[in-house]
Amino acid sequence: MIELKHTTCDVCRTRYSANYYVETQEFIHIKAMCGYGSVFGDGNTIQLDICQHCLEKKLGKYIRIIKES
Repeated sequence: MIELKHTTCDVCRTRYSANYYVETQEFIHIKAMCGYGSVFGDGNTIQLDICQHCLEKKLGKYIRIIKES
């Protein structure tokens, strides 16, 4: 079993300890395989770990927020 000790935001480079539960649970982890003609290269894999603060700053105006009832 692997124990997570910290997570680092790829945007702001802030390192969050696994003990800081509120921040680490709100991280967005993206992993996607690129297809034919991708700007990232055919067949490459892209990855991104981004904290909630950077996600809001960089993409907040594009994000649709759906409130749970």
